[in-house]
Amino acid sequence: MPQPIPHNLFSPGNGTHPALFVGRRREENFLRDYTGRLDDLDDKGRANVPANIVLYGPRGNGKTVLLGRFREWAEAQSKWRILDLRGNLDVQDSNELAQFVVPAPMRKRFMASLSKAELSMTEPGGTRYGVVLPAMAEGRWSLDQALLAVTDKSPCLMLIDEAHLLPAQTLAHLLLASERLRNNGAPFLLVLSGTPVLEDVLLSTGVSNWDRAELLPLGRLPLKASLRALTEPLKKHGVEFEDAEALAAAERSMQDYAFFTQVYGQAVVDGLNAAGSRRFDLNAVAHIRPRFHEKRDNFYRARRTEVRRLDCQIAAAAAWGCLVGHGPDAPEALLLNSIERFRPSQMSVNEAYNHLRRLGVLWPVRNGMEVGIPSLMDSIVKLGGAETRTAYEQGKAMGRDWRTA
Repeated sequence: MPQPIPHNLFSPGNGTHPALFVGRRREENFLRDYTGRLDDLDDKGRANVPANIVLYGPRGNGKTVLLGRFREWAEAQSKWRILDLRGNLDVQDSNELAQFVVPAPMRKRFMASLSKAELSMTEPGGTRYGVVLPAMAEGRWSLDQALLAVTDKSPCLMLIDEAHLLPAQTLAHLLLASERLRNNGAPFLLVLSGTPVLEDVLLSTGVSNWDRAELLPLGRLPLKASLRALTEPLKKHGVEFEDAEALAAAERSMQDYAFFTQVYGQAVVDGLNAAGSRRFDLNAVAHIRPRFHEKRDNFYRARRTEVRRLDCQIAAAAAWGCLVGHGPDAPEALLLNSIERFRPSQMSVNEAYNHLRRLGVLWPVRNGMEVGIPSLMDSIVKLGGAETRTAYEQGKAMGRDWRTA
């Protein structure tokens, strides 16, 4: 009997680093190169960081893992002060957020920096007086004051995961504070990460220039990346992958979706350990399938409930049909036409489209649109009833007609 494969080799859904991180080299390189601007100072010591970064994409595509790896890389450079926060902090406004940026025990250390804060006066002759109120050492700081303090002596990188959970007004103050810092040459970079809802939250802030940020969308993994993420860690524990049909079955199950890749990997570990085997073949796939399907179907059930709650399952089926009929480069206009035909009567086409985009059902790619998880859409069609299946077939016909027109 071989030694058991470590149970924690794969980590579905908890944001920790997978055994092998693949398929995100472009995004990693962009984040690292852009952060280098914190060190690019002009002859007056001013940094040139032109914009924030917004990392966004459907759930389960590895945003938290990517941000975590980026943070670890930044920490290893030992050059920048790093603020690492999550959007689900219990904050009601920007002043409360400031207390997380500079917690009370650290404020005395940063008091000297506040002589440069907004509480200042410049005389006509150019003499500038910094004013620090005694209460500020003990009381609550504004967000501007806190950020100015932490960027005074060191370049600062601020990371906020789950940023879509922040109150819109708090996010507005953060964007404006970031702009003021950068316009004054402060070495400050804000990186926000969240689901597609983050775009809508940013829009709702009313901050006019949020869309000048560097937008970094994160969709499904590139072709074959999920197979590498599955097989390479397992090969190190003696697992043999010589059955091409078994590998093809695994790839169909994983759907190039980071979360499913980890779920499938966990099912392989459990299945092979239970069988005392190290061979991944069709027999192993048959034993693994129920373990994987249990987790996958629970995920599907939750996503279908979200779509039904918004009364968008029929429109979703039509859009999926369009993509199947047309191909992966289906233009947005085609999908809007299909949604227009099958949207709920009380909902505009843009409302229905935005609901599907926020849920990650539809996702923009370089040459058109794709669905977040194809097998989820198949599940919606299969279990959605006759009207849903009819919408899917009609959407598929629309896609074919558009492609051949």
